[in-house]
Amino acid sequence: MFNPGQPEQQLLLGLMLMGITLSSAFSVSFYVPATQLAITLLLAPVIVTGLWLGAPAMKAVALIGIGLTAMMWKLVAEHSRQLEENIGLRLNERSLREQALAGLRASEQAQAADIGEATQRLAAERGWHALRKPVQPAELHAVLLQAQQAASGH
Repeated sequence: MFNPGQPEQQLLLGLMLMGITLSSAFSVSFYVPATQLAITLLLAPVIVTGLWLGAPAMKAVALIGIGLTAMMWKLVAEHSRQLEENIGLRLNERSLREQALAGLRASEQAQAADIGEATQRLAAERGWHALRKPVQPAELHAVLLQAQQAASGH
């Protein structure tokens, strides 16, 4: 397909292969070495053939292809780093969410225990008051008798 006598076809073929490489690089860039190797293997034949057999326009495209290869290596590495960072952030967010839920559950349990203790205290106090109710009139009567005795002098 690379006809040295037709520079327009050379240029079109070179640009198409570079465009295909560029568009597909990010779809598989989760493993940097494999993606960088794929980019190199896809662009190297176009670059070498363009430099060796190409018309002047194709030689210029081949030189641009060298720059494109270097740029794609860097972009793939950066894209991979961002993916790893995002995964790390999601894992950290998940861990923090689990810790917050565990703290909330512990707080709810502690609050339930406090309410239980307060309810028991209140029940005990009410029980004490309930026991004292029948005795209170007798205590009041005794106090009145003591006051009358003191007043009469006996």
